[in-house]
Amino acid sequence: DPSYFVWHLKTGIRHVPVTWLNLAVDHLHEETRTKENWSRELRTSFQFTPRIRSGQWTIKDRNRFEYGNFESPKDDRWRYRNSLMLSHPLPCLSCSGYVSEECYYDFWAERWPKYRTTIGIKSKTTSWLDMDLYCRWDVIEDSTNYDDWDSVQIIGIKLAVDTDRLTSR
Repeated sequence: DPSYFVWHLKTGIRHVPVTWLNLAVDHLHEETRTKENWSRELRTSFQFTPRIRSGQWTIKDRNRFEYGNFESPKDDRWRYRNSLMLSHPLPCLSCSGYVSEECYYDFWAERWPKYRTTIGIKSKTTSWLDMDLYCRWDVIEDSTNYDDWDSVQIIGIKLAVDTDRLTSR
């Protein structure tokens, strides 16, 4: 649907206390347009991500707790997101390929209302810029009829700037 549009800006702090664990606190500002209507969400999240390496394969298990503040409809809630990702370097392309599966748990609704499957390629474009090109399939439960599910297919590009490396140049 060409009238569907999403943009967001996410800022945060990451810490790696040991090589196999990533801790993070983030804040997201997201605006979504469907047809003529815009809605806004402000979301704060806390996450921990253990990582296991076996040869060139990497498995990440991200566990994220989020507090979302929604503008329309006015509805604040906590949710849990779990994402399992399997990745492997693609030396011929100087990047890494990955596949991931993510599920959401809504504490207010006491349900698993959303699932997301992604396949993509991540590349370190410069010393301070990462790029992620992906295809994603979201499956979403209707909030008014729990037996009705909808899906969305997305092709996207995500850019991540490492401000420490950008400013230390």
